Parts: sequence; structure tokens; C-alpha cells
Amino acid sequence: MKLDNAGTWIAHIGKHVGSTSMMNMTAFDYWFRDDPPGVDEVQRYVESRLASLPYFRARVRQTPFGVGNSHLVPVDDFDLSRHVEVRVAPGSGSWNELRALLAELREEPLDPELPPWHVTVITGVQEVPGGTGRIVCVVTRLEHAVTDGAGSVALARQLFPDAPSLGRTGAGEVPAADQTQPSLLADALLHLPKRLGAFTGNVRDALAARKSQKVTDGDVPPHPPLRGPAPETAIDRANGPLRYRAFAVRLAEVQRARALVSGATINDVFIAAVGGALRRYLEKFGELPQEDLRCAITVATAKRDLSPFVGNDFTMAAVPFWIAIEDPVERLHCVVQSTRAVKEKLRSGPKVPIERALQAMPPLFIPNILTKLSGGKSAVNAAVVNVPRGSRPMYFGEAKSVASFGFPFTDGVPVAHAVSSLGDIATVNVLYDSAAIRDGDAYQEMLEAELGAFLDLSA
Repeated sequence: MKLDNAGTWIAHIGKHVGSTSMMNMTAFDYWFRDDPPGVDEVQRYVESRLASLPYFRARVRQTPFGVGNSHLVPVDDFDLSRHVEVRVAPGSGSWNELRALLAELREEPLDPELPPWHVTVITGVQEVPGGTGRIVCVVTRLEHAVTDGAGSVALARQLFPDAPSLGRTGAGEVPAADQTQPSLLADALLHLPKRLGAFTGNVRDALAARKSQKVTDGDVPPHPPLRGPAPETAIDRANGPLRYRAFAVRLAEVQRARALVSGATINDVFIAAVGGALRRYLEKFGELPQEDLRCAITVATAKRDLSPFVGNDFTMAAVPFWIAIEDPVERLHCVVQSTRAVKEKLRSGPKVPIERALQAMPPLFIPNILTKLSGGKSAVNAAVVNVPRGSRPMYFGEAKSVASFGFPFTDGVPVAHAVSSLGDIATVNVLYDSAAIRDGDAYQEMLEAELGAFLDLSA
């Protein structure tokens, strides 16, 4: 199976930006009455649920000389034990002890010579945000080159159905693997004219969008364009060990907070809360910059017509945090204006077709393009992403889901936030460079306080 142009780009930039795997965790109430499940039982379960996926027994392989799209190609010596493991939670199984293990897993790269996924089952967990008692956690890691956030949700729904399985695992028949081996170089050369056509077509679309785009005063928020690198602050240090924090809130309460400003999304509420927390943190541990801090967000650009398990359809954008505004509702109003204007600009402007034109270029040019585009400096100070996993519960065998957790990318971003919702529980996850955020407990308290202000105002 051929990866799309965006996935091919991600496959090629991995060596330049570090880990490009997506990591999520789902916590379940205990699914066994006596002994924990053995690794053999878990492997049978995972295989029964995931064996039909295109990437289950296939690795990502780049085209020779970097002239075309990467492919998923079957591996000859697939070994399930290299993709599924069962671990006992460290120490007493407390949340604080589990956090350290999760930060380590987030930094652990997937082997590029193996199929691009891994499942870790952690037993002996005593508590997670949103639940206490006997808990088992399942961590999934999946290479972003294969799919995007929507695809990671599809993986979770495939692995964890919305009804309990019969017995402990509910293992079923495992389909046979597709052993088709494409000639990657021949395929790349065959499709070079198509890539050239995609490049010229998207350049034409970008020029047309730039020429026809009209901006009125009502379409833009009251802030100057975000150009050049992000302002440097006390949180923009790098190269410290990765740390992780998380807490849980009721999704229904966050939904009510949206009503504070017409048109606000859940992500808008969290961006405004993060902006307030960053303001508090810099006031205590640094100083506020004259220029506003910038937030990275992801925006879906299209709906896939093919399998939701493979493909990337998103772009990145930057919006201001509005940290100079103390009033939370006023800050949320400005965030709503900013995100609305950015999404409209992405829909009708040249950015997306320019990105697609660049992605249509032969991948061998990617390192030079990245160097010229980035200039070696980050364009944002923090990131906020929201990947809802649905209102229906998930089951791991007979165990019912308690909460879900997301682990955002941190490359080039000193502090990244992911909101992961499942049922009526939303978790706010923070991954940060410990050289940037030196007091993670203080930052979490500030973030909880800022979000709490919105919840109190909407109660």
C-alpha cells in the first residue's frame, strides 16, 4: 500500500525531528478476577482485533533515492512479541510513578525496520485521573507517517470495541497477511508525471487563492499577523528530560463553558485556559514578553475517501494566546476570533495548496526544504490539540474504559497540551521539557485554576 504525500513527508522527516509516533493510553477497570493476563493471552487478543489492518504486518519503506512515495511492505519475519508487551506498573502503581514510565515511553522511538505500531499493557495500576481502584492501562503507539489523529482514534476503536468481548479476550479468526511486494522504484518512476501534475496544480491553486482572497475587518481578530520566530521567554529552554502531567474534568462542564462566548469550541476553551496558565507561570518564574505567545493547533483539511486507518489530512497553524488579557471571558472571545479567522484563511487561502505542492516534490528534497522553512527557530511557544475519542465506551476484553489520555508531539515545542475525551471524562495532558517548565506541579495547578475559572463562570 502506498502512503500519501503527507505521510511520505513525515516518514522522511523522522530522522531530522526525533520521534514521530503518536501515543495514546486508555485506562480500564480490571478485566480479570484472579491473575493478571499473561503476555500470550494479550497477544492473541491484539492479533484478533488488529490483524486485518494494512500496517499490522507491514513496515514503512522509503523509495530508493527518495524519488517517490513511501509504501507499506510486508515483513518476512513478523514477530508479534516485538509489538505487544505486558508490564507491571512501577512501584506501588501510583499515578506519580506511572507518569515517569509514560514519559519514557513517549521518548522511546519505534523501530523503523518493524511494522509501525506497538501495544503496551500495564497492570497493577492503582489510580489515574478520572478513576481509582484496580486499573489496567493500554498504551498504543503508531507512526504518524501511516495516519493522523483520526486514524489513531480508528485504531483505538478497532482494538477496543464498544461492547465487552466474550471471555477474557474475545479472540477471533486471524486473516492471512497480504504478501504482495511492490517494486518501489518502478512505481515511483511511473508516478513521477502524476507528482509533477499535482505540484503544478497546487501551485496554480495557491496563486489563485492568494490573488482572490479578500479579508474584511469582521474576519480578523485585533492582532498583527504572526510572522517570524516566536518570542523567547523563560519557557523556551530546551534539552531537559521530558516530563508529564495530567488531570481530568467532566466533558459536560467544558461543553457548558463554550456557551460563555458564541461560536467557541472545546479547543478554544482550552487554548484560553493554557494562555492564562502561561501568563501566571511567566509572572512567577520569568517575565511576560511584549509580544504575545503563540499556540500551535492542528486543523483537518479534508475527509479521506479510503480507509480511515491510513492517510494524513491535516495542517498546522498558529494563533495568539492573548496572555496580556487577564479577564478569562475576554481572552476566550479573542481566541475564538483568532481560530475562526485562521480556519477561514486555511480554507480559502494559499497555505494548504502550497503545502500540498511541497509534499508532491520528490522526498529527497525534504531536508533542504525543512532547513529553509524553519530557519532553525520555532514559530510557536506551546501547542494545544484536541482528539475526541467518542461518547461510546470502549472495552478491553470484559473491562470497561475509565478514561483516555493523549501524548502530544514536543519536538521544537517546550510545552505541549493534548485534550483526550472519552464518554464524559476529558483529560488534559501536558508534556514538557523540564528545562523549560521547571515546576510541573505549579504549572498544573495554574492550568487547573484557569480552566476552573471558566467552569465556575458557566455553572
